[in-house]
Amino acid sequence: MGFDVVCEGFGYGGVGVSSDLTLFGGKTFEEMGKKALKEVMPDMEEATKSALRSSIKHSGESSLVNSVKCFEPSMTRDGEGVKLVCQPTGKDKSGNRYKTKSHGKSANHLVYNNDKAFWLEYGVAGRQPAHPWKDRALNSAESRAMPKIQNAIEKELGAE
Repeated sequence: MGFDVVCEGFGYGGVGVSSDLTLFGGKTFEEMGKKALKEVMPDMEEATKSALRSSIKHSGESSLVNSVKCFEPSMTRDGEGVKLVCQPTGKDKSGNRYKTKSHGKSANHLVYNNDKAFWLEYGVAGRQPAHPWKDRALNSAESRAMPKIQNAIEKELGAE
């Protein structure tokens, strides 16, 4: 789950090397991107929780919704972007298990909240229809986060 913020004109220095924006006080793209995404972490978390809550069909508290966590922003593997991961975490509190069968062998697995979010998004063949939530979360978060990201980058660049 994610959306793109395009910052044109920022050169890239290679794998593991963030471009140096010396015209802007020596700040790197990595520093600016991480700082901007930290400002929108609460918005991302709330959008994800809200979208999950609207896809869940039971009323009351939900361990799935309560388990949503945003992690610190980090660089992408190729080093060309900054990402913010916001997702359900941990084991389901009910202690439920599910079975799989592969190569003639059965396995019994604990249910994790991320499993439940996946099943909500895509459904379970023959058992549960899909109740998509990711696009709703992205659209909601993007409309709130984009102005904040833009303002944070402008502030870092001194373009207030």
